[in-house]
Amino acid sequence: MTRKIAIIGGGADAISAVINCVSNRDTIDSVYQDDEIVWIRDCSHVIDNNCIQVESEWTEIVGENTTLNTIHFSQLLDGKQKWGKKFIGFGNNTPHNFMVMYEPTHVGWHLDEKKLVELFWNNYTNTARNVRLIDANVPNIDVTDDYVKVLDEQYDFVIDCTRGSIWDHNSYSQSLYNPTNATLSITVEKEAEFNYTAHIAAKNGYLTGIPTKDRQTWIYSYDKDITTKEDATHDFNQYCEVSNYGLLKSNEYDNMLSDYCIHSNNRYARCGRALGFNDELNNFKNYLGGDIAEAIAIYLFEDPERQQTEYLRLDVEERYDDGKTDYASSLGFYLQFGSQHKTKFWEQTRINACHTLENRKYFDISENLIQHDYLKINELIPLHENIRLDYFRRLAEDEQRMRQKMTANSDEPYRLLGSYQIFTETINGLGAPYAHKFPLMTELIPPKEPFGEINLDPIIL
Repeated sequence: MTRKIAIIGGGADAISAVINCVSNRDTIDSVYQDDEIVWIRDCSHVIDNNCIQVESEWTEIVGENTTLNTIHFSQLLDGKQKWGKKFIGFGNNTPHNFMVMYEPTHVGWHLDEKKLVELFWNNYTNTARNVRLIDANVPNIDVTDDYVKVLDEQYDFVIDCTRGSIWDHNSYSQSLYNPTNATLSITVEKEAEFNYTAHIAAKNGYLTGIPTKDRQTWIYSYDKDITTKEDATHDFNQYCEVSNYGLLKSNEYDNMLSDYCIHSNNRYARCGRALGFNDELNNFKNYLGGDIAEAIAIYLFEDPERQQTEYLRLDVEERYDDGKTDYASSLGFYLQFGSQHKTKFWEQTRINACHTLENRKYFDISENLIQHDYLKINELIPLHENIRLDYFRRLAEDEQRMRQKMTANSDEPYRLLGSYQIFTETINGLGAPYAHKFPLMTELIPPKEPFGEINLDPIIL
């Protein structure tokens, strides 16, 4: 039976959902090519020329399913290739700031979100078949057991990519760990030389700098329950030289994450910003949004005989639950050693990160963070030991697990930390007490400036 699937939203996350659905629908052995995919976007809603981050998983699916190439990214989207991330003032007062460089196979980009959305809206159906675009505001939807009604039209399935969602607003719960709940941001037309994402530990929060070819976006993340907006603005101005180019845009959020990805009625799903991931550090939120977009598309189109089965839905929910835990553990990992500042924000952030990483229930086999029986946390780390620190000490002392950690297919916790190369750069940069136990093929090359000093020189190969 032919289905109609609606994707509601106007950002990069909606684009990811659309491309994932089309690419999974139109595979060589698919029986679902007659399914219509409808992208609904309110074009009257102004999208700013903000700089956004996309990782290699996003660029890979775009590259494999459109005719866009790196020249298009650069010329049409003001794209600047992202070589990695720089952390200024994060960690245990090490001698230097540190870089987390991408592997040679990883290609990240900084793009202009407005140009990205307009490019896809105006051109995607030149190649994508059986895709319809609707310009409309969707204030609400009517979800039944048999269909979802959107703007007087019935759909078999809806993917919601709107902030806060447009249905079932009460089904959100507090995230496991998220140290910030407000941001100040600015985008200025000023070329930046640096070719990486910059993270700067400020006095009462942290800054994220994202440069494209002709502009740069800076986002200051902080806790509004600790720091007033006036103090946050002052802090922003102390650490960001472009802050005096215009008014700062303010945003607040509640750190609530969706209770589900796909509703149990198998008619409605949340993706991207509708899930509630908000923190800017390390771009974990956008990576998880893309991962869930892929999971939903697999749920819709993988089984050629049975549509939208409960078994496939539960598989997506397990993947989403893993993502929520990964989000908390990854944020906590980068923040557990605090920063150059000993303010109330940083002490609370550090302590809560440690408490999160020391909570054994998040690392139990039943939570699916550790995937093999021989890695059951209570067998590996005795109860009297600290799993946040002793986990990695014991891993380094176990030949089998150390060799497994060094491979590209490592199944151990903290999956969002990435490869062994990224892991070793991170633990050495943060000053983790176990860092010296993990061998390096060659010595790390840290930035030349001392710890905490702001230097945004570009990476020159």
